[in-house]
Amino acid sequence: MKSLWIKRIALLTSSTFLCLLILLLLEAGTRIFRPEIGFQDTERSLENRRAFGNSWAWVPNASGVCFGKQITIDEFGFRKMKVPENYTSSWLILGDSVTFGVGVDTEDTYIQLLQNALPGVRLWNTAVLGYDFNNYKDVLHHWLVEDQSIPNINKVVLFICLNDLDLSNTAEENPHIKPVSSNNLEKALSFFRRHSKLYILLKNMISDRSKVYFQHDFQLYDNKGGAFTESMRLVDEMHTLLRKRNIDFLAVILPYEYQIRTKEEKYLRPQKLLTTHFKEVGIPYIDTYPYFERAGNEQKYFLYGDFSHLSKNGHQVVANALIEHFKAE
Repeated sequence: MKSLWIKRIALLTSSTFLCLLILLLLEAGTRIFRPEIGFQDTERSLENRRAFGNSWAWVPNASGVCFGKQITIDEFGFRKMKVPENYTSSWLILGDSVTFGVGVDTEDTYIQLLQNALPGVRLWNTAVLGYDFNNYKDVLHHWLVEDQSIPNINKVVLFICLNDLDLSNTAEENPHIKPVSSNNLEKALSFFRRHSKLYILLKNMISDRSKVYFQHDFQLYDNKGGAFTESMRLVDEMHTLLRKRNIDFLAVILPYEYQIRTKEEKYLRPQKLLTTHFKEVGIPYIDTYPYFERAGNEQKYFLYGDFSHLSKNGHQVVANALIEHFKAE
């Protein structure tokens, strides 16, 4: 009887070892043959709760891993980047995770590329994961009214991701940075998001995540509903504040991967509603969708399986659009 139990334990041990070995080989193979797949998730230690009104921010002078990239936060709580020591004007950048540049090195983000093209201007990138129009208003009010330590602000550039109409993120903590959880399943998923490219590959093979996210956020623009109306009210309030202070305002609309992939006119309703409103109230804007459409090969402009976050090549497309616009000015 004892020998039978020993055999069962040995069989279980060898089977477990074999399964782990297969998983390790599959993980190694994924990393070798699918290098475009990046990690996800962000270290919670980077988050500073309720820094600007009801909006969260980054911990000043912190460093950590965000979507597989080591990042550093400067003394103001912004992503640290190369900026000119001497400058005559400042531009305040408002945006979310796309503008922050998750998944790419700092030097490859469109904000850094734009900064390189504007040696006489200092760009202040206030972007944080999970921001929406409520947060943009909080950040703008903080740096223009409450804390005026950023000198000579003469332009504000708002980068709009299509899910910015989702104003349901009212928690004190950033819902896009996973909290430390006692749930073993959530702990395991967080580990896989941060360390396993095989997990990310399998997840996107099972479901078209980019399409799912787009279809969910596309509904926010149905019939110019409450979310759209409230979001445009917030934008108009920001525009009014800036006009009173003689500060230029520019809105930049960023597309979703599914829009670029399908190229169907009906899916461009968000851009049409936004640009129509901006025209009506006199807000200058750039719709970057045509730039991606002209560039072609949509798959390489976004992170693997991602609905909106741009790859290095995608950041270059947006940077080209911005530089072309400001040269024309």
